[in-house]
Amino acid sequence: CEQDSAIVRKTTIGYAIHFLTDLHQPLHLTGKERGGNWSHLEGKSLHFIWDTLLPRHLLAQPPFHGRINRLVLYLRKQTVRQEGGSVLGWAGQVNRLNCLGGIWEHAADLETYLIFHRPLLIELFGQAASRIASIL
Repeated sequence: CEQDSAIVRKTTIGYAIHFLTDLHQPLHLTGKERGGNWSHLEGKSLHFIWDTLLPRHLLAQPPFHGRINRLVLYLRKQTVRQEGGSVLGWAGQVNRLNCLGGIWEHAADLETYLIFHRPLLIELFGQAASRIASIL
C-alpha cells in the first residue's frame, strides 16, 4: 500500500536522524560509568546533562532564546569540518572526546559545567546537522 510505504519511509528517516544525532553525544559512545549514568553533578547524571540539560541550556542562551529556527540558521553559518567519510569514522572522532577527560571533569556547579561545554555542544550540533544533511 502506498500509504504504508510513506509511513515506513518517514519512520526510517526518523530513526536515521535519531541515531545520527545520538552518535554526536559523546556519552553514547562509551561504557565508562555506564555512559555517564553513574557519574553525577548536583544529583544529575552526566548522561542526562548531555542529553537534556546542555541542549536546553544552549537553546535558552543568545542567539537562540529557545527558538530552534535560530539554531538552524546559526549552525548553517558555522564552518563544519567533514573529517572521516563514514559513520564509523564519525563515531571514532566523537568517542575520542571521552578520552580527553574534559567531559568527565566536574565543575564546581552545574551552571559552570554547562557554560564550559557550550562551545563543544555547538560544534557537535553543527557536525550532526551537516552529516545528517549529507546522508539524507
